[in-house]
Amino acid sequence: MIWFHVIAGLLSLTSGAVALFASKGSTLHRQSGLIFVFAMMAMALTGAWIAAVVEPYALNIAAGLLTFYLVATGLLTLRQPLDRARTMTVALMLVAMIVGASSIALAIMSMLGAEDIMPGISAPPMLVFGSASLAGALGDLRLLQGGQLQGTRRIARHLWRMCFAMLLATTAFFLGQSDVFPEPIRKLPLLSIPVLLVLVTMIYWMWRMRSRRRRPA
Repeated sequence: MIWFHVIAGLLSLTSGAVALFASKGSTLHRQSGLIFVFAMMAMALTGAWIAAVVEPYALNIAAGLLTFYLVATGLLTLRQPLDRARTMTVALMLVAMIVGASSIALAIMSMLGAEDIMPGISAPPMLVFGSASLAGALGDLRLLQGGQLQGTRRIARHLWRMCFAMLLATTAFFLGQSDVFPEPIRKLPLLSIPVLLVLVTMIYWMWRMRSRRRRPA
């Protein structure tokens, strides 16, 4: 299970990097993006399972479920119209709500001094995971109420979910597993570069989508 998780993680990082920097809408972007989605789903679910059953660690459970939710809803945004994916969207929204509420509750308990409930409870990342989950669930609710998204709004929903999932995976690998890197490059500023690169690229594409939305027809 651990080796499957590691291989899926490496495949998702590689394909995600290609999809992130490839021309949006190109064949390379679509093919690498599809590999990214399924590799990320496998990596996220096995990671959450390992953190829940094999080596209990609360942060990895929340991160795994959030990552799975983000890539699943990001894929549905482009692949299926809402009327055909409403049930799946509702189910994933409930997952995001549970992850978000649980993460924030654990963060509050951690701040109150109850870290010994389960290993891996840390308030700052739990608050980030909880906020991202609830923001995603709110977006799902607005989608279900308003109907199918079109144009730049649809692309923006797809982009932020895929990019944030890539950011989580990159952070977990380069910063969370820094001990697997050789000693000469095991330096925080150096290992932070891939994470910052993904973050800057995500901000750039979201800015591009926002600029397009403001343009007159």
